[in-house]
Amino acid sequence: MKDNNSTIKVLSVQPDDIIIGGVQIRSISIAKELNKKYNIQTSFLVAKEKDIGPFSKIAIIENYNIYYYNGVSRPGNIKSFKGILKNIKWLLLLPFSISSAYKQIRASNCQIIHINGLLNIAVLIASLISRKKTIYHLIGDHYPLFLIKSLRPFMKLPSKLVFIAEKLSQYYLGNKTIDYDIIYEPITRSTINLADKEKDKIKSELGIPLDSIIIGSIGNITPAKDWLTFIEVAKMLDKNKTENNFFFLIVGSISKNHLDYYESLREVIIQNKLEKYFLFTGYRDDIEIIINIFDIFLLTSINEGTPIVILEAMNAKIPIVSSDVGGIKEQIIHNKTGLLCEKSKINEYYLAVLYLIENPKITDRMTSEGHKLLKSTFSIEECTIKHYTLYKNLV
Repeated sequence: MKDNNSTIKVLSVQPDDIIIGGVQIRSISIAKELNKKYNIQTSFLVAKEKDIGPFSKIAIIENYNIYYYNGVSRPGNIKSFKGILKNIKWLLLLPFSISSAYKQIRASNCQIIHINGLLNIAVLIASLISRKKTIYHLIGDHYPLFLIKSLRPFMKLPSKLVFIAEKLSQYYLGNKTIDYDIIYEPITRSTINLADKEKDKIKSELGIPLDSIIIGSIGNITPAKDWLTFIEVAKMLDKNKTENNFFFLIVGSISKNHLDYYESLREVIIQNKLEKYFLFTGYRDDIEIIINIFDIFLLTSINEGTPIVILEAMNAKIPIVSSDVGGIKEQIIHNKTGLLCEKSKINEYYLAVLYLIENPKITDRMTSEGHKLLKSTFSIEECTIKHYTLYKNLV
């Protein structure tokens, strides 16, 4: 039921228009719920790319207003030459980006600016100049400590600071005492349970042998997901297999920025003679369906926030093995709702996967507990209420 009070207008600022990740999925899903239940209207602001990006395409289909500012959305990787050049360009264009973002903020006629991502500095400065109510919503743990420390003064300036997990508040703030809210990322899709026949049909369409144990993962093809470790775990499982036949399935977008990285992964797979047992599907919009064919969900990321894909696995009651990074420990309770491993520890992942395969009763208990936790803590309804309360208090 809609709130009868006057409309609240929110400008939701996205990290970029290059990929569709958890932040973008959450932003659109929550915007729908807020409009439907509370008469809150959301529009979006992103840095303009050469071509319309995947986020813009989805937002346009959903009939949202999108505003574009000129400039580089965020700095690059300091460890690469391309990244250094991008950083120089970012610094040179920063005043221009701030000016352009300010104009779009004024054009949007919003009351609240909700900025997603640490490096949306240009928009943060523009929002402060505009004197609009500003939310700074911080997400992942993939930034170097010197950058976090240098940006901490900015964290005192917005109207409200939001983190997606308690652990990430410690990562960003250190020993600084600043008021903040925790809003967990939600599950945004309904449960779809497939019969065995339907699962076999999907496996056949993908060329996966029906008797395979499928070790699957979902995520964009970026180094932060540490797909090399995933491949090394696959190598160990294949090398030491007895009666089990394994198949390794990775579902996720391959952006133009990471084509070289993708090709390097393919080379490693071929060198280890795993190509018959490996499949990259690319982007799919039926995650809630394809995840049903996984026997184990394996996440090997070295940097994360609170990945929605873990919630997708919980929703489908797929047993989970994950790295213990970012805020994942607040999603997965070790030995209760899944198994956590130290990042990049190949042998730990390998043993955890085998343990779940060899102990089906324990696996069933974990997936049941995970599903309960999902419904109580990570629902779209809970996330929507927290956004509504946040916005209402600001205006």
